[in-house]
Amino acid sequence: MTILGVKTAINLVRSGRIISAIKHIEVANPGISREKAKSIVYSFGYSCELRWPELEKWPERDRQRIRCL
Repeated sequence: MTILGVKTAINLVRSGRIISAIKHIEVANPGISREKAKSIVYSFGYSCELRWPELEKWPERDRQRIRCL
């Protein structure tokens, strides 16, 4: 099964727009549930604590909490 909209979703995740990325995956793939869309977004390396895993090496001021579904 091919998942549509992954590139756009990754860009949304990198800019801190996790919920928008999940919704984008849902809209681009009508047969996918919210839970499946969330697991796809989480597979990008996302965590609720940081926007993106490589932020671990950045200064504390660049770390921002994000809202999770």
